[in-house]
Amino acid sequence: MSAPQANFKHAWYVKSRDAFNPSADVDWDQIKPWGRTAEWSNFQKIQNADLLPGFLDNQKNLQALKAQWRTEQKERYDIKFDALSGAANFWASSASSGTPAATGFTDVSAAERWTGTPEEAARIVRAAFSYLGMPEVHFLSAQDQRVINLGSSSTLTDTQLQANVKSIIVAVVRKDITIGRNSTGDPYGYSHRNLLQRRQTEFLTRLGYNCVGGVSGPNAAYAALAGGSELSRLDHSVSPKYG
Repeated sequence: MSAPQANFKHAWYVKSRDAFNPSADVDWDQIKPWGRTAEWSNFQKIQNADLLPGFLDNQKNLQALKAQWRTEQKERYDIKFDALSGAANFWASSASSGTPAATGFTDVSAAERWTGTPEEAARIVRAAFSYLGMPEVHFLSAQDQRVINLGSSSTLTDTQLQANVKSIIVAVVRKDITIGRNSTGDPYGYSHRNLLQRRQTEFLTRLGYNCVGGVSGPNAAYAALAGGSELSRLDHSVSPKYG
C-alpha cells in the first residue's frame, strides 16, 4: 500500500481511483513532514518559532487574570475554599504514586490562617471531610485524661502531647463503597485510608494549622470515646451511638 502505484478498494460510495491520483490537487511543497519536534519536550525546536513566545505570553496573562480573580473574590472564596480545592486535587492515582503524608506542617502565616470559634471550626472540618470522603467526624481534647491514658509510654499519644496538639479529629470512613452510593462526596472506604489521610493533611495545613497524623489503630477507640462509631474489618461496631 505504501508504493505510489498501489491500488486499493474504496467503499462503494467512493469513486474508485488510483492511490497515487488524489481527487483534489495538493500543493506538496507546502506540506511539512511530521516530526517529534512538535512535542512539548522539544517545543523550543518547533519550526514556527513564533508560537513559543505567544504561548508564554498567554500563560503569563492567564496567571495574572487568575490572581486578579482571586483578589476580587477573596471575601467570597476565602482560605477555606483554597484548602478544600487543594485537598480535593488528590485522587487515588495521585496518592498511590507518592507518600501518604499523614503528617504535615503549614507554611501559612499566623496572620493569614483561618480563625474562628470552636463551633465554626467543627462545622468547617465536618463539611470538608464529608466532601472529601469521611462523612462522620468527631473531636476530642488532647488533654482528655481518657486519651492520655489510652496509650503507653513512647506512643503516638505522647508524641501528640509533646507536639502541643490541642485537638484530636476522629474521621470515620465508610466500610463499603455501596454504602455511599446515594450520598454526597467521594465514596471512599477503609482501603483508601492513605488517600484520605493525605486529604486531611492538605486541608488542615492549607487552613494554617499543623497536622500530626499517624496510624489508624487508635481511631476506633477515639471514635467510641467521642460518641461516634467505627466499623472494624469483622463488621462489628462497638459504639455508644449504636449500643
